[in-house]
Amino acid sequence: MNIVHISSSVFRIHGASKWLLLFTTTLEEKGHNNTIVCPRFCIPLPFWFKGSIQPLFKSKTKVREKSGFVKICSIFSQIATIIFLPIIIPRKTDVIVLHSEESLFAAVLSKILFPKAKLIYYCYQIPRELYDLRDCTKKTYGIWMTVFSPFIAVYKVLHKRLPRLADGVLVWSSQEIISARSLYGDLRFCVVPAGVDYLRFEITDDAAKKVEAFRNRLSLGKKKILLMNASLTKKKNIPEFLDLIYRLTHERQEIHGLIIGEGPEYGQLQDTVRRLGIEKSVTFLGYVAQEDLSTYYFLCDILFFIEFNPPWTMSIIEAAAAKKPVIVTTGGSIPTLVKDKETGYVVQDLADDLYQRTKFLLDDPRRCQEMGENNFQHCRPFSAEESVKNFLKMLENL
Repeated sequence: MNIVHISSSVFRIHGASKWLLLFTTTLEEKGHNNTIVCPRFCIPLPFWFKGSIQPLFKSKTKVREKSGFVKICSIFSQIATIIFLPIIIPRKTDVIVLHSEESLFAAVLSKILFPKAKLIYYCYQIPRELYDLRDCTKKTYGIWMTVFSPFIAVYKVLHKRLPRLADGVLVWSSQEIISARSLYGDLRFCVVPAGVDYLRFEITDDAAKKVEAFRNRLSLGKKKILLMNASLTKKKNIPEFLDLIYRLTHERQEIHGLIIGEGPEYGQLQDTVRRLGIEKSVTFLGYVAQEDLSTYYFLCDILFFIEFNPPWTMSIIEAAAAKKPVIVTTGGSIPTLVKDKETGYVVQDLADDLYQRTKFLLDDPRRCQEMGENNFQHCRPFSAEESVKNFLKMLENL
């Protein structure tokens, strides 16, 4: 089959963009031809990527994530471009996959130009910024949310209707079917979670040497390592992670926090680190090449993902592939991804509960290891291989 994946611009590597590339690669390895079509593609390709990329505008310039008024304008300009992306799709196309919400606006022209192609909407998540994250969105955009409110209202109406043009809708978990159905109606849904290639997380002699080299390079000694792999945005609650580092270090705990990711909150987070006086206990790693990613998981003792009501997160599955326990917050797809007290801890608040659970695992290395092993077994079904099987099976049944 010839499969085209329509996406919004890819400016940085995060869960959604990583899965777009891995999903495409796994389908390519299954013998299908895959092309990613997007307005811009500005990140280094992972060493494992297979397929082709056809951006509308070619640019090697790294683009910083925008915020406020510029961010809202950027979203609407992206939509204006995405609407016409089907024009550059190869003529011999059997399946068109619309990845995430902004790509939905290519649905109308896709149906007109490719009436015989199967149109699939891959619903990474409903537009949370307009629903359960609305209060956070207001803080982020301020008065501009009011100024743009008529356009946002139209956006919400269209976003509810456009999925009905698709032959099928993919979601990451069964919980997401419930929220998607309440928004879009009773469509043909299929669970195709963002998965991980477990083979790339196998600990080998070379990987062990690399872990030791990274530990020496960062002067970590025998410190316990707490890891976050998340975009630097408000909803990820990274300041609470920094507060945790502060409390533990002031108890003379030998720990160090590592944060993988980029985003608009970097400056504010650096200010928080300086205010807390934990400059020597936290390292912002920024962008990490995919060939180095597993090394940081092997290096860490616990992974943290503390966004409330997350739709899905690959970092939990990546931690599982590296046999590490996790500490997460409640809601969203967490009940699917994490078994509380078995594969990690689900905390109710980001103060004492987070602190107590972390301290318990740091003080009990054997329990920490057991939870990591349990996490590996629990998340094993969330592999890229299994996800692609579900997708291909859905296509057969359309």
